[in-house]
Amino acid sequence: VVAHSVADDGRSAELELMFVEPAVMNKGTGVALMRDAIARLRQQGVEKLWILSDPGAEGFYLRIGAVRSGTRPSDVVPGRRLPWLCLDPAAAGA
Repeated sequence: VVAHSVADDGRSAELELMFVEPAVMNKGTGVALMRDAIARLRQQGVEKLWILSDPGAEGFYLRIGAVRSGTRPSDVVPGRRLPWLCLDPAAAGA
């Protein structure tokens, strides 16, 4: 499952949800989902996809071309900070 929201200016988006069932992890499912999402973002003219990543998923996003921009507070766990990543859909390797 992949969901994203596009900002009012149409130039940036945020990944709202990216979930792959554990049973199919490391089998190309995540890459396929992101390829589809990136293709749609390119068609919409989105230049930046912002990702608030689970620490365990950060390596996946970095491998497909995201760059760490810092950290942001978790919306769920008070005091926890999560990787804040940015991906350029035009240059993404997914």
